[in-house]
Amino acid sequence: MNGLNLKFLNEKEHGVVPYLPYGVTTLEMKIAGDKKNLTGYIYPKSRSDGANKYHVGYVDEDYGAKNFLVLWGGGRQEGVKIDKESLGHRLFLQVLHQGGDISSPTITFEHSETVLPVGTVKLEPAEKGSNLVRMRMQKENDFYEISFAGSEVPLYYSRWFPPRPSENRKIRYCHIEVPQISIKFKVEKDEVSRNVASDICIIMDGDKIAEISGDWRYSWPHAELFTVLGDRDYLILRFWLYWIHENYSKSFWRGVDSPTNSLRSEDEQTTRGLWESFSIEAPDIERFDFLLDTKKRLVSWVGTDFHYQEYWYMTKGIAPLRAKIANDVGTIIQVLKNLKNRIKPPKADYDPMEFLKKILQEQITEELKLEDVPEIGKYSISNLDKDGDMTTRGEGFTRKHVPYLTNGKTVAQLVSSIVTN
Repeated sequence: MNGLNLKFLNEKEHGVVPYLPYGVTTLEMKIAGDKKNLTGYIYPKSRSDGANKYHVGYVDEDYGAKNFLVLWGGGRQEGVKIDKESLGHRLFLQVLHQGGDISSPTITFEHSETVLPVGTVKLEPAEKGSNLVRMRMQKENDFYEISFAGSEVPLYYSRWFPPRPSENRKIRYCHIEVPQISIKFKVEKDEVSRNVASDICIIMDGDKIAEISGDWRYSWPHAELFTVLGDRDYLILRFWLYWIHENYSKSFWRGVDSPTNSLRSEDEQTTRGLWESFSIEAPDIERFDFLLDTKKRLVSWVGTDFHYQEYWYMTKGIAPLRAKIANDVGTIIQVLKNLKNRIKPPKADYDPMEFLKKILQEQITEELKLEDVPEIGKYSISNLDKDGDMTTRGEGFTRKHVPYLTNGKTVAQLVSSIVTN
C-alpha cells in the first residue's frame, strides 16, 4: 500500500459488498491515510483509460464480456478526485451489472500518484435466482423499448444511503407481480457507441405517465424497479443515464452542419466539437427515482440529485410528469434556484425515503406542509465531522448535467445536505 486505504461503509464483512444483480449498486467509501498523500485520483485497476475515447472501469475478471461497469461522475476522466478535504468525507462509485452471470467478482482500486493498490472489494450478489427483476431492451420500429421481466423485486433504498449490513440494514427482495411498465426512446449508432436520440417516454398500462427531456445527448440508459413498502402499490422506477464516451457528432457546432467539417480529419470529426467541449460532462451519471402509485397509474413523487444532494419533488398527480436534465443556461438557472440549500444545507444528512414511507403509510395528502413531517430526528443519519460541525463542500457546484422536475415542487424536509460532508 502507499499510506492510503479505502474503507467500504456498506460492506457486510471486511472487503465484501452486496450488489444488486441487473442493477446499479453504490460503493460508499471513505479514504484514510497520511494527509500529505491525499491527492490525485482513485480508479479501478481494470479500466478503459481513454481507449476508444471511453472512460469507464471494469471488475478485475471482466476483460472480455464487460458484464460490470464501474461508473463515476463530475466529468473527471481520471477517476474519483481525492485531496486533503476528502479525509473523513464519503466518496461514491456506481457499479452497474449489465447482465450475464451472477458472479462474485472483485474490483482493485489504484491511486494515481503511486499507481499502487489502495483497496480491493469483492462483490457478492444480494440475491440469486432465475426470477429476479431485470430490464429487457428491444427494438420496435424506430424506437428502442425497455420493459421488465421477473417478480423478485428489491426494497428501495436511496442512491446516497445504501444499506449497511454491519448496521443490520440489508438489501431485501419481495415477490411482486410487476405491472406493465415500458420506456421508449430513439437511438443513434456509430462504429463505436450508441446514444439516446430523443426524449424518453415512460408508459404504464398503455398511458404515458412521464417523459425526460433536456440534455440526454450522448448518454445511455439503465432502468431498475424497487418496491417501497414490500407490495406492488408503490413502486419506484429508477432510471439512469450515463455518459462514458467522447464520440460526439461530426458537427463542429453541436446539432448543426458546419462547412468547417470539410477541413477536419475523419478522426477529428468524432471528437468534441467546439460547443461540446464546453457543455458535455463525461464521464457522468444521473438518475430519476419515479415513485409510482400503481393503483392511480401515475407518478406521485420524484427523487433526483443536485450535485451530491438528494432532492424530492411532490408532483400533485400531474400526468404526464415532465422531468428534465438541464444544460447550458438551464444549469445556471438551477444553480441559482438551489443556492440557498447549497450555502446553508439542512443540519444533518438523512435518508429522505424514510419520510416518504411515513407519508405513504399515513396517507398524508398533497397539501403537505413543513410542520406535517413527523419525527425528523428519529430518522437522521449523521454525517457530521468529528467535532460535530457541518462542513460544506462545493463539490460539482457548477457541473453540467442537472436533473430536475419542471412541473413539480421540492419539499424542504426531503432535501438532504451535501452527502460528501
